[in-house]
Formats: sequence, C-alpha cells, structure tokens
Amino acid sequence: MVSSDARIDGEVQAAHIVVNGTINGPVHATETLELQAGSRVKGDVHYKSIEIHQGAVVEGRLVHHGAEVKGVELKLASGGQ
Repeated sequence: MVSSDARIDGEVQAAHIVVNGTINGPVHATETLELQAGSRVKGDVHYKSIEIHQGAVVEGRLVHHGAEVKGVELKLASGGQ
C-alpha cells in the first residue's frame, strides 16, 4: 500500500498493489492493482486486474497481462488440424 502522503521514485513490483500516493516509475502488479482517488503514477503500468477510481492519474501506458498459457496445444472445434 502506498499511502496518500507517500512518494516512491523508482520501480514498484508486487502481486497486489494499492496506490493512494505518488509513484514516479514503472508499476508491475502480477495480480491486482488499485489506483485510488488522488493517486498519481508517472510511468508504465503493467497489471492483470485493475481498478481505477475517479481522480486517479496515470501518465504512461496501461499494459494488460492476461493469464498466460504455456505448452498448451489448441485444436480447432471443427475437428480440423
């Protein structure tokens, strides 16, 4: 949790992140990210699930990372190969 008076200069990485203050740097949330009203992020935001409250500011790209499936072969439903 980044409290309302907190300021972080640098990269932030964690599974679950709640921001109420300011982050100057990239943010990597491997699970959930919550940007509360009044929060500010200057940098790219990488997330799996995100909640942005009215008044939150992001100066950077929002990059969604869905569930990654590795080593799984997909087959067509029509029976094609």
